[in-house]
Amino acid sequence: MSSMNGKDLCILLVEDEVAHAELIRRAFSARDQTVTLIVAPNLKQARASLTEAMPDLVISDLRLPDGDGVELLPADRSPSPFPVVIMTSHGDEQVAVEAMKAGALDYVVKTEATLAQMPRIAERALREWGHITERRRAEETARQAQENLLRQQQREKEHIEQELKKAKRKLIRQTRLATIGQVAASIAHELRNPLGAVRNANYYLQRRLPSGDTKWAEYLSIIEREIGTAERIISTLLEMSRAKEPTVQSVDLDEAVRKAFDRIEDTDGIGLRCTLNPDPFVVKADPEQFQQVLVNLLTNAVQAMDGDGHIDVTAAPHEDFDTILIQDNGPGIAEDVRDEIFEPLFTTKAKGTGLGLAICRQLVERHGGTLDLVEADTGGATFCIRLPRQNIEALETARQG
Repeated sequence: MSSMNGKDLCILLVEDEVAHAELIRRAFSARDQTVTLIVAPNLKQARASLTEAMPDLVISDLRLPDGDGVELLPADRSPSPFPVVIMTSHGDEQVAVEAMKAGALDYVVKTEATLAQMPRIAERALREWGHITERRRAEETARQAQENLLRQQQREKEHIEQELKKAKRKLIRQTRLATIGQVAASIAHELRNPLGAVRNANYYLQRRLPSGDTKWAEYLSIIEREIGTAERIISTLLEMSRAKEPTVQSVDLDEAVRKAFDRIEDTDGIGLRCTLNPDPFVVKADPEQFQQVLVNLLTNAVQAMDGDGHIDVTAAPHEDFDTILIQDNGPGIAEDVRDEIFEPLFTTKAKGTGLGLAICRQLVERHGGTLDLVEADTGGATFCIRLPRQNIEALETARQG
């Protein structure tokens, strides 16, 4: 009788008749191969033995003092972790067939001859069990492969659906921007002429204003300031219709950030800190467009903090992109509007046009990069700019491709 996997065999014999157990023990002892035969006279001792070590084979009498041998098989008829051969007396063949349906590997009718041939029966059972185990392993491998394939297909499907949604949102946003831009451009051109006339008239009144008339000076100053506000809105509207491709150059980030911050009004009480690695930190961008993005993001941060707070600008290289974070310690952006802030015409400000962030994202995307609102543990709002670290020719090739 050959060993399994090069190790000696361990067989659990569950038999309450001492004479039959002795015949089987002698039959195994007569073989060349060493077999460890553990004899249990009842189910209780058999179960105790199974908890200590898993045998290579269980040979059990059908009728035992404390139950039936088939009770060693899983009650739910799931695959047994070990092969079981049932021994039965004359007249119990039908019961033994039912035992095989319950999961027994084989059964034998107990006679003196079959008990003497038990090593051969065991060898046949172990060979059959090996085939069953291989088949189960192959089925399990196939099942796992199928599950992995289905999971992969589901992940790919979800990824494709997400990319389609992103592409759809981007197309809708670009279409809306283009439509708004076309309408806005015509309106902006029409507004600039009367605004120019108002500015000239305001200038004339300021020149004619009697010295010491502070009330009229204050009103004329308000007019001048609001004309500037209107012209900035017009410039924003015109920017949407230009769709100018970026002229990418090397831009010193620290210098660009501080220049943009200097252009913002009402920054008293607002601190600015740049943490760049490496320093100096150079990005590839159109200087004018990049400046517009920085001014808009920094202006939003300053306005959110209402005259008291600080802005942190950090930058570091990551793979093929430079990552720039602009973070303030203001109240942050409400959860229910986070998905809408980049949509054209959406704003939470009383005087906002709802175009600033939409144009900023459009400008960054023209560079082959991304602009997103990201989560931060420190509170406030954090915007992430990712710009490709590639030369101008490579960027142009990627855009055309």
